[in-house]
Amino acid sequence: MSYEDVDKKSEERENASPKMQGEAFLANLEVKESRNIPRSQKIQVKPLPSEKRKTFKLYVTGGLAVSLWVILLLLACFHFAVVAHLSSKLANIEPTPDDNNNASIYVKEAISATNDTAKTLYTFLGPLAAAVTGYFFEETRRESEEQ
Repeated sequence: MSYEDVDKKSEERENASPKMQGEAFLANLEVKESRNIPRSQKIQVKPLPSEKRKTFKLYVTGGLAVSLWVILLLLACFHFAVVAHLSSKLANIEPTPDDNNNASIYVKEAISATNDTAKTLYTFLGPLAAAVTGYFFEETRRESEEQ
């Protein structure tokens, strides 16, 4: 192969579309079959021993249970803070005869919406946190029985 042939091929590659460049690249690849690779070069995936797998499962379920309870606790604190803030706003509104207490109506609606949202989140997060915690304790019990 002469230098002119190499220059010609490089010009063809530069002028080709990206799709054709990729196809040319794939055509030039040499694929080796795994049976031709020496045994020392093969990658062997070893599964985790059962003890490490169980320990990992306990760590994951414990972390998930703790994080769900923390989220539930933060939700309760945030809900309390928001309702307390809105209630103090409601208490500070002075009635005026000309606006018919529109501000108090808006604050009451905000408190109601906050309570509805929190109730929905409580009904979702509470049982989920309890279920994960139950699973964690069941796995812990099973682990202690096997030892």
